[in-house]
Amino acid sequence: MVKKRQPFPVEDELVVVQVVDIERMAIYVELEDYEGNTRGGRARGMVHISELANRWIRNITNYVKLNQRIVLKVLRVNPEKGHIDLSLRRVNNEQQSNVMSDWKFERKCENLFRLFGNHHKMNLEQVYEKIGFPMLDVYGTLHDAFDGIKEEGIEELKKLDLNISEDLLTELFEMIDSNIQLSQVEIEGKLELVVYDENGIEIIKDAFKASEKIKKDKLTELHIHYIGAPVYSLRVIASDYRKAEGYLKKITDTIQKYIESNNGEFLFERTD
Repeated sequence: MVKKRQPFPVEDELVVVQVVDIERMAIYVELEDYEGNTRGGRARGMVHISELANRWIRNITNYVKLNQRIVLKVLRVNPEKGHIDLSLRRVNNEQQSNVMSDWKFERKCENLFRLFGNHHKMNLEQVYEKIGFPMLDVYGTLHDAFDGIKEEGIEELKKLDLNISEDLLTELFEMIDSNIQLSQVEIEGKLELVVYDENGIEIIKDAFKASEKIKKDKLTELHIHYIGAPVYSLRVIASDYRKAEGYLKKITDTIQKYIESNNGEFLFERTD
């Protein structure tokens, strides 16, 4: 599991689950990372047969297997009743791969927490309270936290003002530094930009300048190159697909808005 502070996910979130029961009209899953409304337990959810695929289903086991881990999209959450409705058909193959990859990295980070706790007579809950949750509050994910600390050094870890001794802080950094390899993913696309005003080239340049001002972390890069009128290549490099996809959307939305508001046409196509 990858521990979450909140007991339930939010709508539209992509979550990793394990299939625990298969019936004729639905499957039931456990959300290993969420406690639900039962202390020490796991949140449970359901996928109706209509949310398994975009076609008629003759046999559910052709799509999922018992104990299989899959990525689902959260449709509705009822915390009072503990009900979570999920969908498989609204998750594409790329999302399945990317979210599962990120989840496995988070599990590796958590296993390091468990090892650290075992060395210092702390259970996982205590390690999260002292170290994990402060990291999540600042970085959002353990993946981002460990990558940032690996990249910036022990001073980045000290900024978190963790409730542990200087010796433990040094040991924690050495554990992260020796066990984590900085990850890097790339996503690419092709931009076709046409502006009908006489100063079209300047407008396109200004659109690119606006996109470069979008906030990003030190491990995220943007590369835009001219191929031949009216085509440009766009490449985003980031530490994980979730971050790369989010940054790419901000970039393309910004460029599209600028171009179309200046008498132009915008087209973007993924090529990775």
